[in-house]
Amino acid sequence: MSALRKSTEVDGLSLVRATRHARTGTSDAAPVKSGPPNKPPKSEGEKGPAARIGHTAMPTKNEVLCYECGYEFKVTGRTQTLRCPKCRCTLDQTEYTIDSEWTEPIRTVATIRITSEGVLKSGTLVAKDVIIAGKVEGGSVKANRRLEILPGAKFDQDLLSGQDLKVALGAKCVFRGKRVFRQIEVAGELKGHFETTGLITVKPGGHLKGRIQSAHLVVEEGGGLTAELEIEPHSK
Repeated sequence: MSALRKSTEVDGLSLVRATRHARTGTSDAAPVKSGPPNKPPKSEGEKGPAARIGHTAMPTKNEVLCYECGYEFKVTGRTQTLRCPKCRCTLDQTEYTIDSEWTEPIRTVATIRITSEGVLKSGTLVAKDVIIAGKVEGGSVKANRRLEILPGAKFDQDLLSGQDLKVALGAKCVFRGKRVFRQIEVAGELKGHFETTGLITVKPGGHLKGRIQSAHLVVEEGGGLTAELEIEPHSK
């Protein structure tokens, strides 16, 4: 009795693949590329990272008054060397602090501070701002912008000058005769005859006494005023 062998029909392509696999041990299947796992899809309403918007700070513009020729100009930021555009003089930008006896002249477009221990005996001080907490016994002081008086300051008023006057909280000042300023700010006590082309402001805790001639006057809540007033907004 003859044995029957059951055969299976195959197509030509399968036969070729089977033969190649038998010879080389490889298959024609496309290789699988490895890589990072797929990110899960974003849920509804989920937003991507917000774009960052940078802001560049604009350099400040400073007003400068040349202490040589009196020319006023503006500079952007701080430069290592500052020259007056008009007279071409190199200007000192150093801030000075006087905390002992002083007799030498100083000229700067920055600030000079006379501390409570400082005493000006002689010499001319010229600066953008001058802040006085000590004594001015000689010489002279000129503030091309603001003259500020702190508590404990002692001075001969004839030795001081400035465009603006600021009397700090706790300070007491009495001026003889008529004094002219551009602006006055009073947080302490100020007495005298004053004329300004701009604004006089009496801050809370401040008290202004005497005779006042000004274009504008503001007395904030908590400030005191005991004075003869002459307010003319269009005065020059």
